[in-house]
Amino acid sequence: MNWEAMGAIAELLGATGVITSLAYLASQIRASNKLARSEAKIAATTQLSSLLDSFISEPSSSDIWARGRRNLHDLTPEDRGRFDNIAMKGFLGYSAQFFQYRIGTIEHDDWIESYRAMKWWLEGKGMRDWWRDLGRKIQSDTFQEYVDNEIRLIEEMQKPEE
Repeated sequence: MNWEAMGAIAELLGATGVITSLAYLASQIRASNKLARSEAKIAATTQLSSLLDSFISEPSSSDIWARGRRNLHDLTPEDRGRFDNIAMKGFLGYSAQFFQYRIGTIEHDDWIESYRAMKWWLEGKGMRDWWRDLGRKIQSDTFQEYVDNEIRLIEEMQKPEE
């Protein structure tokens, strides 16, 4: 066998090794991405679940949230402070999930679950008033625009027919 044939065989073996390595690397990247998405979903669910757990363990918090969601004027100044914190915690979670959705870390269906819960929160006039008064001031411009648009849609649907 001559040196040219041996060189060609060595190049073929080297190319096969590179292709095998690239295929292995691609499978590892896919597995890593899948794990990251799973962890993002779990983190998002855990964040909102902890808020719901506080409602379960402290019924007074649930009452404050329900009254404030309907009408902020139904709250005492002390209750309003607690409502502000509850709403802030919820919307920081929604904002984080919206960000994760935008960058592709969570799937569309996962965002839709959070979106529907957020929309339900916003269907309460008190929650919309809270958003305009305080909530939007602490959020990114992109999330502000998104929530403001959702509020416009909700209020258009809630207008009485003339």
